[in-house]
Amino acid sequence: MTLIEAIVGVSVTTLMLVAMISLVTRSMANSQFAKNKSNAARLVEEGLESSRQIRDRASDWEQYKIAYPAGTYSLGSGLTFTSDASCNADTLNLETFSRCAVFSDETDTRRIVTITVYWKDGSGSHQTVAQTYLTQWK
Repeated sequence: MTLIEAIVGVSVTTLMLVAMISLVTRSMANSQFAKNKSNAARLVEEGLESSRQIRDRASDWEQYKIAYPAGTYSLGSGLTFTSDASCNADTLNLETFSRCAVFSDETDTRRIVTITVYWKDGSGSHQTVAQTYLTQWK
């Protein structure tokens, strides 16, 4: 009976250790995802703010639309918009975060700006998207 009790005790202890290790691993993965999601939200807001600043610094609305016509742009760490029609999750180098901006003209005096941040982690590919409207306000 002592040998059977020892085997059962070791088995229960092993199962508890495996469960705790699994719980810790999952908890760390969730923590990393939350950190990445928070960083992505910050990068999206930074992109939206950069698009507003570009509009505000332009001499007028028409010059702004000429400098940045409707289309797809990649947005680098220097907050520069570079025309890039292939900017999407499938074609980007996703070692860290990547940002894309889409400018689409709703009317002659109103533009929709959509910023998307892509990233990968152990559970797959993710994205965070935000949108704003820019208008001719000067």
